[in-house]
Order: sequence, then C-alpha cells, then structure tokens
Amino acid sequence: MTEDRTRRARAVCDYIAGMTDRYAIEVHQKLFSLDLALDL
Repeated sequence: MTEDRTRRARAVCDYIAGMTDRYAIEVHQKLFSLDLALDL
C-alpha cells in the first residue's frame, strides 16, 4: 500500500515538474476559475 502511494505521489510530482509556466497557469484557471463554474 505504501509503495502504491509513493508511486502515485512521484507520478504527480513528475507531471507538475514537466509543466511549462503557461500550461500550469491554464490548468489552474480551468480548475479554480469562477467563470468555469458559472458556465454550467
């Protein structure tokens, strides 16, 4: 179980580390933007 959590955490960290600044900002806006929530 611990090994699975470690692998998952590593995959998340690797994904975030590979993001460009512009892409990270776009993802953040998609996840946390009020405009997106109002479009539902």
